[in-house]
Amino acid sequence: MENSEIQLKFISTAEPEYAKECRLRAKILREPLGMSQGTEIFPFEKEALHLVAMDGDMVIGCLMFRPEGKTGRLLQMAVDKDYQKQGIGRRLVWTLESHLLHDGFHNIYLHARLEAVPFYEKMGYRIEGKPFKEIGIWHRQMRKIIATGN
Repeated sequence: MENSEIQLKFISTAEPEYAKECRLRAKILREPLGMSQGTEIFPFEKEALHLVAMDGDMVIGCLMFRPEGKTGRLLQMAVDKDYQKQGIGRRLVWTLESHLLHDGFHNIYLHARLEAVPFYEKMGYRIEGKPFKEIGIWHRQMRKIIATGN
């Protein structure tokens, strides 16, 4: 079931939603691994695109994209447990892809935790290379071509 009440928007690190995004990333991605809050912060945060899903003033989903020429890396995607399985993750990815396609990006890559691989495969991402460990857990690199030519 799609939740049409949820609003998606791109934010900067100067906006109040950014702190809420970081808290969500820590809660969903780091704390279950025994990692402390703060480990979800990267040196390139200010240059990255940040997309959040909002339910009122709560950030209930997010992702980050780090541009690298006409490609880049999707990372730190998280959806609050109470909102999972409602299509929010798909909406986040589709919104990012549409934005990037409009801005002339050709493809997106990511490092998916093994349990997230089927989600990304359904979204059209393909596995590249062998499994590898990152932050102590197994991942697969995946990529999706969003534009051809040029």
